[in-house]
Amino acid sequence: MNCRVKTLISGLLLIAAILLSSQNIVAEVEDLTSYPPMIYKTMSRLSKWSPKMDVTDLTERCKLTFSSPRLSPKDCQADYKLNFLDDFKSKLFFKFDISDPNQFQKITFELKPGLKIRGMLASHQNQKKPLVIFRMGIHGNIDEFLAERYLLKLIYEDLGYHVLALESLTSHGFLKINDRVTIGGFEEGLHTFFILNQIVNNEFSWTKDITDIHLMGVSMAGAGLFLTTYLDEQFEHKIKSVQAFCPLINLQKTFEYHSRPGWFSAYFDLWNSRRLKALYDKNPALGEINLWPMIFDLKPRFTPAAFDWINKKEPKPILNLKTFQNHFPKIKFSPEIIAHIENSKSLYELNNFWPVFKNEKTPIQIYVTPNDPAVVNYLNTDLIQSRRQPGDFSKTKITELNGVHCALASEYQWPFLVEMIRRGFQGR
Repeated sequence: MNCRVKTLISGLLLIAAILLSSQNIVAEVEDLTSYPPMIYKTMSRLSKWSPKMDVTDLTERCKLTFSSPRLSPKDCQADYKLNFLDDFKSKLFFKFDISDPNQFQKITFELKPGLKIRGMLASHQNQKKPLVIFRMGIHGNIDEFLAERYLLKLIYEDLGYHVLALESLTSHGFLKINDRVTIGGFEEGLHTFFILNQIVNNEFSWTKDITDIHLMGVSMAGAGLFLTTYLDEQFEHKIKSVQAFCPLINLQKTFEYHSRPGWFSAYFDLWNSRRLKALYDKNPALGEINLWPMIFDLKPRFTPAAFDWINKKEPKPILNLKTFQNHFPKIKFSPEIIAHIENSKSLYELNNFWPVFKNEKTPIQIYVTPNDPAVVNYLNTDLIQSRRQPGDFSKTKITELNGVHCALASEYQWPFLVEMIRRGFQGR
């Protein structure tokens, strides 16, 4: 395990320890966040971190790779020599102001009665530009927008695209405003595909300023990006490109891995028990789980129990295909997807849609980082790279980068990241 991974996990374990104290409460309404108020307020009062962003700060070796058909990440690594606090802030408290409601507007999509998805639209008003539909990672919440903020700045400000960020199904926002809850890429993929078709059919006033549509997502959003892409390829093929950062591919294998005893799994469980507090109202037994023994045996307790409950409770998508047919009569789902849903007997089975998956038209760019403690590579993208993952990945490419779970802002010279993402949108 390298130094940066150890630094991040040390900081996360410190947070987890604080979370066990009675000072932690779930934030009340207006902002639907479960981020620990004490930590969030403390960090918010500190200066945010930002890298050198001017192209004149590029090293000569990095400048040379810009003229090459293929970028060389190793020639554009940054050497900021950050202290512990700045290293931590570079991953969670990136400097980019999103408080202006004229630029960053919170919106809610009601996909059907009782199913709402919150999003944030970052628009360049009255300017025709591409739109990036951005799916946030685990616990990703528009009232916080922490780990993904550097990507929002890059897409919206540096590249000048419109951005529609959609919350994760594991966000406090989604869990609070919906009675039925679920997780995983299949459900998220359906939600994104539904909203994509609303945009294509100009059901919102802001769609008049959109030229092209791209997809991007982080971590747990990964499988959903693939499903949306597959469905889009079967229909009108409106998505121009897809970029997935450290994507979760195999839900069951990954969460079974994190159910084993270990330092990161223990932190992950403590963190989930605090971020997913909205589940306690839906299943009171989850709130009665005693986590203190985990300090000694490092064996996760909350996450396995919560996900096992949801796995058995929601074997079918909440957003069913009938809702699509009623809203979009022209959409015809493939017999393979229909059969997959009908045959699914658990949430994990539903999310294992890979045997029917095909990526034949849309360029998909995956970015991975080594020794990923969250989305373990050998259970996910390594299987695609070695062609052992079920499915057709004809148009999928993988780029290996430095960093911890795709927290890249402090790893590379900023203009390089801008150029890398730009080329991703171009399908290069």
